[in-house]
Amino acid sequence: MSFKVMDRRCDECLFSDDKIVSPERKADVLANCAVNDNHFTCHKVHGTNEDVCCRGFYDTQPPCQLTRIAQRLNMVEFVSTDEWEEKFRATLGRGNDEPEGR
Repeated sequence: MSFKVMDRRCDECLFSDDKIVSPERKADVLANCAVNDNHFTCHKVHGTNEDVCCRGFYDTQPPCQLTRIAQRLNMVEFVSTDEWEEKFRATLGRGNDEPEGR
């Protein structure tokens, strides 16, 4: 078991100009994470049983207790953001798996 973190920021990262939420919602999310001593799960994994920390959050925010423990035990695993973005697009019906010739 490991603490999974995206290997890079996704294309709609909460910490990018292309984020999909308002600045107010971003502030709410970060305040909630701080109050609950939790990390922010990348929205690309929502709807799955996976818990993958947002890379932007991991890089810019104070670590929660779970993150600190995983770091101390060398149990942080960086997972492919590209793979998760592809899975996310597929769940929205925008996958790149269309047959050739279409």
